[in-house]
Amino acid sequence: FLSKQDPDGAAAIKRLYSDAAVFVLPTLYEPFGISYVEAMAHGLPCIGTNICAVPEIIEDGVTGRLVAPGDAEALARALIDLLLDSGKAREFGEAGFRKYRAQFTWAKVAERVEEQTRDLCR
Repeated sequence: FLSKQDPDGAAAIKRLYSDAAVFVLPTLYEPFGISYVEAMAHGLPCIGTNICAVPEIIEDGVTGRLVAPGDAEALARALIDLLLDSGKAREFGEAGFRKYRAQFTWAKVAERVEEQTRDLCR
């Protein structure tokens, strides 16, 4: 278990992200994929499943790859593809970081909440 509240844990998490080439989470159910957003914040391309909110976070062919839940062959192909094509992986990681900065920072989330609240009160 690594805690971001512990300085050693936070440093270990940062080191793990910087050592990673790809973030893979083949979830079967995901109401909101904060793990993908965190990986994008570290510039990693993501591979996830095309269910629930995951396609709202990972744009297939732009910030990473989406596969069907339980499709181990498609998951392996997507992972191998990104591991063999570092240029594409870097491109996806950079696009994911841009998406994170544009949509998922706390400031951006607060702006959207404020906007929605304002619209409800009119």
